[in-house]
Amino acid sequence: MKYVVSFLFAMAMIAPLEASGQGAEHITLWGMAGRFSFDLSGTGDATVAIVRVDRNLSRVFLGEIGLGYTFTRQQFEQNIPYIFPELQIQAQLPLGRWRPYLGAGGALFIDARSDRSSPYITWPNGQPGRGEIAYSLSGGLRAFLTKRLGARLELRVRGIGRGGTGTDVAGGFGWRL
Repeated sequence: MKYVVSFLFAMAMIAPLEASGQGAEHITLWGMAGRFSFDLSGTGDATVAIVRVDRNLSRVFLGEIGLGYTFTRQQFEQNIPYIFPELQIQAQLPLGRWRPYLGAGGALFIDARSDRSSPYITWPNGQPGRGEIAYSLSGGLRAFLTKRLGARLELRVRGIGRGGTGTDVAGGFGWRL
């Protein structure tokens, strides 16, 4: 629960309180779904659901915060759900409605199993814990179909903890606030 509260607090911090003098800053709320391919304690594919909020920092740069969920089937533990809050900075090429972009950032992959009796994941310092620090690189395309409605397709690659990897291909729709 504390992770959800932290995520909501961070979202509130990036939302503008009022329009700036040069015009409103664009904030877009995205709902996305796709396929997550992973190599953690086992390998496989899973469905991923993601909610993201991005904000234009300038004409080229965006800040993005997101919260994802996936439910993996792994080698020794049959079913492990993960929640991952994530931050990225992205550079886009604003070509009218079409906006290809590249991004880099980080995430925290949190083991969301209700059984918390024994730690399954270790932190990078070797201490037992419930999450792994991850870094991510992304590339994709945003297309605004109207002034407010957008569509998005993305590839995101992650390094998770000590040697884990994850790649997701996701698409979805967004609404400019």
